[in-house]
Amino acid sequence: MRIELPVNNQSRDLDTIFLTGDITIPIATEVCKELLATEYRNNVTGVYNPLQMIINTPGGDLYSTWMICDIMASMATPIQTYGLGQVASGGFIIFMHGTPGRRIATSNTQFMSHRYSMSYEANHANIKSQQPELDRIHSRMLNHYRKCTGLKIKDIEKHLLTEHDVWLTAERCQELGVCDIVIDTALHNKKVKNK
Repeated sequence: MRIELPVNNQSRDLDTIFLTGDITIPIATEVCKELLATEYRNNVTGVYNPLQMIINTPGGDLYSTWMICDIMASMATPIQTYGLGQVASGGFIIFMHGTPGRRIATSNTQFMSHRYSMSYEANHANIKSQQPELDRIHSRMLNHYRKCTGLKIKDIEKHLLTEHDVWLTAERCQELGVCDIVIDTALHNKKVKNK
């Protein structure tokens, strides 16, 4: 099986969305608009060619991340996620949410997974009132990782959502079920590593 990098003649006819830089509300809104526009057109034509989402991000707003994931989940269009450069934090969550079998990264891609972090400027009572939501966020993340990787919760907490940032190679992500295909970009004669 031969997999080409996103920039080639074969992929020219496919829709491509770039998710680069920090994940913010405006960026997530634009990405969701493009996703929905593609899905609408595909519903009209009845042709569901895979959509490419190229991801290079340090992460950002967690709620904006969930917004993108929820739109992706609602779509019939297959979504190929491509990890290029850095796929970290919220980008990691979105990348693994690509269509199974279509989550692709180059061997140069650096991944990072971690538990959520937030800061508050509030009084004691308001900070305490946030605790149930903080627990729900952690639970949502665990369930998302479980659905996308097939790993057990204990293994997710051991390998991906530890008390500190976890830096991973594309090959390690492939071992853990986060990534399906790794493209070796070190040589001109590219080798594809299928899961």
